[in-house]
Amino acid sequence: YGQLKLNFNIKGDLKSIENVTDKGFREIQMSGNGNINNLNYSDIRIKQPIKNLSSNFIFNNTTIEIQKLNGFIGSTLVGFNGSIEDIIPYLFKQNKRFNLLGDLKLGILKIDDWVEKPIQTTTKEKITTKNTKAPQSEPILPTFFNADLNLDISKLIYSKSELSNIKSKLKLINGNLILNDLIFNAWGGKLAGDVSLLLNTKNPKIIGDLN
Repeated sequence: YGQLKLNFNIKGDLKSIENVTDKGFREIQMSGNGNINNLNYSDIRIKQPIKNLSSNFIFNNTTIEIQKLNGFIGSTLVGFNGSIEDIIPYLFKQNKRFNLLGDLKLGILKIDDWVEKPIQTTTKEKITTKNTKAPQSEPILPTFFNADLNLDISKLIYSKSELSNIKSKLKLINGNLILNDLIFNAWGGKLAGDVSLLLNTKNPKIIGDLN
């Protein structure tokens, strides 16, 4: 829930709105602007709720330009300026994902809030389920959009480790992270380099080169 104001125009091939063809998307023209205030939203695909989100935006065909977005995802303060591309094909289920581009700033990000803790089992339960097939785990990061962002995080907390003043050129592709020109402070020093986090896979791994 929240407050939404729209000044919105759309025209084109909308005769079959539930099954728009690719040609129809190219012919659709979307324009206008709007703003949203104090949005609170929960989605099973996002592990933390969105709270007190406000933003201005401009419609430009299949792209929405986002201006001065701020709010919270879980306990993390979020600021964003950029654009959402190919959002109409995604909404009409013609594309599996949309694209997020721009500048993203985060306050304190607690990774433990986003990672599910393993379920503790007793010895008897381990023996009983020894030969059963383990359920497929869900991706840690969203897979319904890709991203290309300039990232700035004030502090990241994971278990007992704290990283601060994190800056990087971030790419999110199908739930996997690529961090180029990464620089941050941690463990009494400064680190810099490139890192890839392959998270949406049966055997997650981190690949990189850090100094």
